Amino acid sequence: MPTPLLLNFYAGYGFAHFMFDGSFSDFCCMACNSSYDISMIVDERHLRTIHAVIRHGGVRAASEHLNVDPSVVSRTVAQAERLLGIAIFERQGKTLLPTAAAYTLFEYHQQQTLHQADLQTALDDIRGLRSGTVRVVAGEGFVDGLVCGPLRAFQSRYPKVFIELRTMSVDEIASSIINEGVELGVAHNPVPRDGVVSIASAPMPIRLVTAPTHHLVQRGGPVSLTELLTERLALTLPGFGLRRAIEVVEFIERTKAHPVMETNSIASLRSFVVAGLGSTVLPTIAVHAELEAAKVALLPIAHEVFESAEAKLLVRKGRRLSPAASELSQLMSAHIVGLARFA
Repeated sequence: MPTPLLLNFYAGYGFAHFMFDGSFSDFCCMACNSSYDISMIVDERHLRTIHAVIRHGGVRAASEHLNVDPSVVSRTVAQAERLLGIAIFERQGKTLLPTAAAYTLFEYHQQQTLHQADLQTALDDIRGLRSGTVRVVAGEGFVDGLVCGPLRAFQSRYPKVFIELRTMSVDEIASSIINEGVELGVAHNPVPRDGVVSIASAPMPIRLVTAPTHHLVQRGGPVSLTELLTERLALTLPGFGLRRAIEVVEFIERTKAHPVMETNSIASLRSFVVAGLGSTVLPTIAVHAELEAAKVALLPIAHEVFESAEAKLLVRKGRRLSPAASELSQLMSAHIVGLARFA
């Protein structure tokens, strides 16, 4: 008869102990059995780490997202594998390849996060708008307008509701709404994605932003694609709505842009032009202050892709917004529709 095995494992806020009358391999089989409570084996820390490694494509990127040392990520993954008795990742050199178990845990954590958000919504329904949190993500160019407009109005009415506002690329905005429980996202030129719907939009064409003394400004009129691509351009990195417009045009017209600078910062693009280093492409709203101060000039670009770009307020399809998020969404919808004046 096997000797009872005393197992200690981390379970949330301390160490839990239980007696298991069997071998370690028997314990591992029990841990993998669907009838066993997985939350007693791996906790939120393990699941969050595994989710980050898969979503961000590696240990180092996951560590940056989680704001921990890469060694912490590696140890947490190894601990989860020991507790479950299965390989979560296959190691090929420095690369971690997710196994079927990894994707199963990834999906479990994703659904758990969404269920927690739904529970929070139900509790907020009971409490009303006396407290709670609304998570908002947006492209950098929208932030000033959101803070001075709908967010300011909302917090003056509901001062005890906490707002989390983050800036990110259009791809990250969609992913955070689908995977991370973010309620509201404002994006420029987003690509349609399963699981995300738009509840408000406004035309927001992309313009050539350049120096007021530029010869194209003196000439006036729309800029041709050939003229655009011969400019010294600073562009956003891939993954941003502005860069996607460029990529679509490159594909349609079978041409290629050759930027002299790439960045994830709209402010850097503005500074690039103001410093006289070249031109960029942005919607009017992103350079409104510089335009009024005559530091930059705008010219339309003669291509339908640039003219048809839109700003959109996004939510997860089928999600019931909390009372706070629903109230804020109405204010943000009116704000987005009002952005048409910048077209």
